[in-house]
Amino acid sequence: MFVWAKVPKGRSATELTDDLLYNKDVFITPGMIFGSNGDDYIRFSLCVKEDKIKEVLKRIS
Repeated sequence: MFVWAKVPKGRSATELTDDLLYNKDVFITPGMIFGSNGDDYIRFSLCVKEDKIKEVLKRIS
């Protein structure tokens, strides 16, 4: 249902998710809202139709 991805070194999950939201119109959850073990991760939901996932991939490429 979800993909957890490690944030690249030198970036924070909040910085990355804000960048994607404001610059690519993509909402991704910073992992830290699920507890301290998620600090260096972001979480992508796969609970959408395949065409939406393809659209997001085009936006962030």
